Amino acid sequence: MKIWTSEHTFSHPWHTVVQAVWRKYPNPMNPAVVGIDVIDRDIGPTGVMRTHRLISCEWERLTYSPHPNQPNSTLLKQEAVITVHGIPLSSYFEDFVSRNISSNANKGRQAMEFVINKINCEVQELTQKTVKSVDELTVNAKRCISDEFVAKSPNYHFQGSK
Repeated sequence: MKIWTSEHTFSHPWHTVVQAVWRKYPNPMNPAVVGIDVIDRDIGPTGVMRTHRLISCEWERLTYSPHPNQPNSTLLKQEAVITVHGIPLSSYFEDFVSRNISSNANKGRQAMEFVINKINCEVQELTQKTVKSVDELTVNAKRCISDEFVAKSPNYHFQGSK
């Protein structure tokens, strides 16, 4: 049996990283993965999200939590238990699987950054559209108020001096 562990810090707030977790697949870093079987996912009383998922017949545990020392950052802890039984050179195969998991974990972190960037772009686009809509509403409201004011004002006629 081999236990593989990894820690990674995302330079993004926890709430943004959690949104990306839900939207991680599909992504261009892992084109062969169209989905993952999530066995259990919950957010505990301390605000830590835990996910247990089944990948290639191996259990993997991921824990996302606000970074304890870096504000606006999120700490990802990963753990996989690799067990190969019944064949010669089982430790060799466990090491092989461990390296494969490590490589895929790097791709997964790149995918998370891709999805987070996508979320941030969507938020920026929505913000710009909202500002534009509010500006248009303001212009239209001012125009209506101005038109109504002119319509209700008495007509004054001034004669210019000659």
